Amino acid sequence: MRDLGASFRVVELEGAPGSAELAEALSFRVELAKLTGRTSVPSIWIGGSFAGGYNDGGLGGLASLYRSGQLTSMLVAAKAL
Repeated sequence: MRDLGASFRVVELEGAPGSAELAEALSFRVELAKLTGRTSVPSIWIGGSFAGGYNDGGLGGLASLYRSGQLTSMLVAAKAL
C-alpha cells in the first residue's frame, strides 16, 4: 500500500510478558478470532472489510487484490487514496 501512496494505520500486536501492551494485544487477537475465524497477522482491513493477510483469507489477501486491480478501487472507496 505504500507503493500506491495509501494512508493506513498499523496496530502492533505484541508486548513484553505481563505488560499492559501484551494484555491488549491478546484481547485484540480474541476479537480478530471472533470476526475472522483466525488470529494470525497481518490482518488487513480496508474500509471495514477484512481483505485477509498478505496472501490469503478474507477477500483473497492484499497481493491478490493488488494483482487483480481491485486494491486501488477499494482504497479509493475507503478514502485511503
